[in-house]
Parts: sequence; structure tokens; C-alpha cells
Amino acid sequence: MNSTLLKYLRHQKHLSQGEVAKLFNISRSSYEAYENGRRMPDLCTLIRIANFFEIPFFQLLVAHGLEKEMWKQILIIQGACCNK
Repeated sequence: MNSTLLKYLRHQKHLSQGEVAKLFNISRSSYEAYENGRRMPDLCTLIRIANFFEIPFFQLLVAHGLEKEMWKQILIIQGACCNK
């Protein structure tokens, strides 16, 4: 089985997917999809997860191969903030 960094970090804290999902107020199935790379968390959720596990959020992006998509979101947010 190919474990992801997110799954590894969760196991290090001895937490279930449901327990972690509850911490972030998301469904267990959403969290499971994050761990399996089937779904990408939004930027705020990603940062909250990274902060909880005490790692840079970019480390999660690389672990999931999501860096390109997340950069698109960051640029959209930046554009919205700068155009006010």
C-alpha cells in the first residue's frame, strides 16, 4: 500500500480519520479522500491541517502532487485581495 504523508502524520498522533475530520469540521469521507489523493482540500483547510500536524502546508501539497492546482487557488485569492 502506498501511504501518504497525511496518513503517516495521522498515525503518528494515534488518531482515526473520523477523529481528525471532527477536528476540522469536515466529513470522514472528505478526509479519507484527502489522504487517498482523490480530493483536494481548500486552502484554508489545508493550512489548518498543516498547522495541526506542525508542518509547512507546502509539504502536504508536494505529498499529494497538488502544488500546481493550489498555486492556481493562491493566485486567484491574491488577485481578489489586490483588486479591492
